[in-house]
Amino acid sequence: VVLRHEARVSPQNTALWELNYAGEISLTHKFRGYFEGLSLSLFYGQKISLEEGTKEQKDFFIATGDVRIGETGIRLFYEGRNDSAWPTEGYLLEAELSRAEYALGGNLRFQKWSYLVSYYYPLLEMTSLAFQLSMTAYQNVGRQNSDLNVLPASERLSAGGTGSSNVRAFRYASLG
Repeated sequence: VVLRHEARVSPQNTALWELNYAGEISLTHKFRGYFEGLSLSLFYGQKISLEEGTKEQKDFFIATGDVRIGETGIRLFYEGRNDSAWPTEGYLLEAELSRAEYALGGNLRFQKWSYLVSYYYPLLEMTSLAFQLSMTAYQNVGRQNSDLNVLPASERLSAGGTGSSNVRAFRYASLG
């Protein structure tokens, strides 16, 4: 079970605040033996994203509005790094396939496909070369009772991961 709360200035502008609440429950199986480092998770989560500001600010900055997302899916995580906080060699693979639907308790629907692979090659003592490829795609985005089929900033922009510009020791997109 994971619970998160975040309050920040909206990434699209500095006049609106974005409040995010999220909860997720997952069932994870960690493999052993030949597949050591591999885990497979089934999950269900709820996210609420609220925008705070005056009506004039919301109209001027084209706010995406308040959103509730009910999402379920499957995640694959394969850890082959020598150190998850500061890796110098090895690899990491993360893949996710999920679906958000109105029937899952939200007012936003979409299908999401996400993939990340990182590779670390040691060059010298305490020095390594790191490569990372990440892709996330959304399909069939829709909002219940609205013509505005736009994802909230909390879905489009996220922190966490293994790259030099990300927050180390957190899984990719795990900081919201």
